[in-house]
Amino acid sequence: MNAPMSLRSRLTVLLAASFGALLVSTGLWLGSQTARVLEKSFDESLRVLAGTVSGWTEEEDGSVELDDLAIALPEFTRESEPDYFQFFLADGTTLLRSPRLDFDLPRDTGRDDAPFDLDHEGSRLRCVCMVYRPASKLDAVEGHPEARESAPTESAPTTSNSGNTAAPMLTLIVARHRGALDALLARYRWIVALTVLAGLALSTILTSWIVAKQLRPIRDLGRAVAGLDAERLDDRIDVPEVPAEIHPLVVQFNAMLDRLEASFARERRFAANIAHELKTPICELRSLANIAMKWPDDTEAVAGFFQDVTDVSARMDRVVTDLRLVARCQAGIEPIERQRVALARIVENACRASNRDAASRSVDLRFSCKRAAHPTSERAFDVQSDASKLELIIRNLVGNAVHHADEDSVVDVVLDAHEAQTNRRIIVFEVRNRASSLDPADVERLIEPFWRKDEARSSSTHAGLGLTLVMELVTLLGARLELRLDDGDTTTLVARLQLDSAPVQPRVNSRPSKHGAIS
Repeated sequence: MNAPMSLRSRLTVLLAASFGALLVSTGLWLGSQTARVLEKSFDESLRVLAGTVSGWTEEEDGSVELDDLAIALPEFTRESEPDYFQFFLADGTTLLRSPRLDFDLPRDTGRDDAPFDLDHEGSRLRCVCMVYRPASKLDAVEGHPEARESAPTESAPTTSNSGNTAAPMLTLIVARHRGALDALLARYRWIVALTVLAGLALSTILTSWIVAKQLRPIRDLGRAVAGLDAERLDDRIDVPEVPAEIHPLVVQFNAMLDRLEASFARERRFAANIAHELKTPICELRSLANIAMKWPDDTEAVAGFFQDVTDVSARMDRVVTDLRLVARCQAGIEPIERQRVALARIVENACRASNRDAASRSVDLRFSCKRAAHPTSERAFDVQSDASKLELIIRNLVGNAVHHADEDSVVDVVLDAHEAQTNRRIIVFEVRNRASSLDPADVERLIEPFWRKDEARSSSTHAGLGLTLVMELVTLLGARLELRLDDGDTTTLVARLQLDSAPVQPRVNSRPSKHGAIS
């Protein structure tokens, strides 16, 4: 499998290709515009030359006179690439040609005053054609404007102002070698091409350097992330001069490291706590076994030892069972059997089960119901949930509140049913107990496995998995649990569980209809 193309290479290729396309298109446009301007200037000079040559002719008494002195101009007499001209009469007869012209110029090629190209013996000529009637010498002497026409017309024949017979129409072809122009255009095209290539190479180098410089924070970020491991989670990524687009990524990486560090710390505490929790009963079992081995004949003592072994094993079994349930909930494989559950009855049973522990600690356990929406309905607190899991949640919340509440205090257990804004009933179960030993920072750690604020309050009936299991079960059932500290005259821990009520079953009218069916 080929390695993926790096972001630097992609950006370099795309930007260089874009600059290259821009340079090529700009060079082609400049080349075409420059060639058009040069050719236009060349043609304009050729037209000026043709106009100059046409001025050599004059009409006198119906005939054409030519100024022979003009033939000696250097443009037409030089040996290397001279200019050419040729006069034709209307019947195609050559009236006059330049000294160096040894062939006939094409008389019928192109239109009047439109330049055209001519190839002759490997040379390229640029030609222009003029069809005109020479001006009268009398008009020139008297100061009258020259009268020139592109072609004679039958309806209005042109005559001189003196009344003499009109001069014949002449066709003038002027030609000039365009070798110098073609060489200039070729040189310019090479200059444009070399400039484009140099610009493309330079833009590629600059693009690569700029992209590498701008992507340096990403490489630094990659190196910083690569240097992280489980033993260096307290390090944070600090990339100097990070762009605004990458800054959120750095922030999220550092936030992820915060979460990973907290998670690893919880896992380490969990491993240490579970080792501590299992070490104590294992030591107890070993001690009981050693004592039983010393007095194997004492039947009564051995029976007591076995009873202690049974109690210790049961405590260990509860810990392992709770841990397995937590793991199954976290893995999402714990099944749920939803049904209509009478929440009020579960809460009453949980309070009744905690009465003995409450009495031993001088805690006043109070249970009350608020039926604001349905004050007379016996099933106002029914919910749609898993009965066994919901009972485990309620028992743990009530039991933990009673066990960890301050002595000689009150634990309030409240059920409340009210209408929500979405026209559905909400059931709220709330437990409030005084917890003067807790700080606001302790609330987040309450759901950690085996965490205890005060080790002196540990007991064989509370292993420290209650709230951990409660939170996992609440998440599994799709409910909502809020733990908070209320600071008033006393610090109060509030556990607020919110559940959706069970759907109301429609009443069935058992009165027979006219057809004998139940309606």
